[in-house]
Order: sequence, then C-alpha cells, then structure tokens
Amino acid sequence: MKSMLALLLTFMPLLAFAEDAGTELSGAETVFYDSLIRLGLGMAVLVAMLYAAYYVTRKLPGLPRNQNRTVQVKEITNLSNREKLVVVEADGRRFMLGVAPGRVNMLTELDAVDPLQVEAESPRTSPFEKALAFAKKSQKDDA
Repeated sequence: MKSMLALLLTFMPLLAFAEDAGTELSGAETVFYDSLIRLGLGMAVLVAMLYAAYYVTRKLPGLPRNQNRTVQVKEITNLSNREKLVVVEADGRRFMLGVAPGRVNMLTELDAVDPLQVEAESPRTSPFEKALAFAKKSQKDDA
C-alpha cells in the first residue's frame, strides 16, 4: 500500500511539468495515469471498507461475542494503573481474581449467582459490587 502511494506521488508531478512545458501527453500516457489514479482511489476505498468492517465487529458494544466459552470474564474493576479485580466464571463457578503485572491471585471463590435473582433484588448494584461485598464479608469472618 505504501509503495502504491509512493508510486502515485512520484508520477503526479510529471503531469504538472508536462503541462507547464507546453507539451501534451500522448494517449497512452494519459491512459496510464488515469488508470493509476483509479487504482489508487480504489485501493483507498477498499482499505476504508476493511477498517469499517473491523470497527463494526470489534468496537461496537452489544454484539454477542464468545457466549459459548467455558471461561468468561464477567466484570473488571481497575484498582490502579496496573492492578485490577476481575470476576471470572468457569464451568459454572465464579472466582474473584487479583490481577497485577506478572501475577494473578485467586482472592476467593464466589457463590453461584442466579442472574434473575440479582436483578430482582437490586437493579442499581452490579454483580461485581455484590461479589466484592461478599468477599469483604468472608474476609472479616475469617479474621
């Protein structure tokens, strides 16, 4: 792609010099430059369409992705620039993990939560907040 653009930019000034010199381009040369310009524009449109397709499939929220996996990340909360709390579900079991550069620690195993029950109890609190409260409570009970 870069070489095509470099080729296009290399030959474009030749058109201006040819017109300034008062000489006309032959029919074959104008056909060559016209087809070169069309090729460059076609490539630009193709690259734009590929980028748009990538954006739609990867960046837009709400598209179902990887719903049938056995391990799913349910929620992530940043504690600092490099540390996170992560709720992961694997084979029907839920875990709270502490993630930092170079290490992943399992903090606690969470009770299985029925999504309908969570929604009925409190629509304003997220499952992560409930899991965090449960983990804090279990740590206090252990101490």
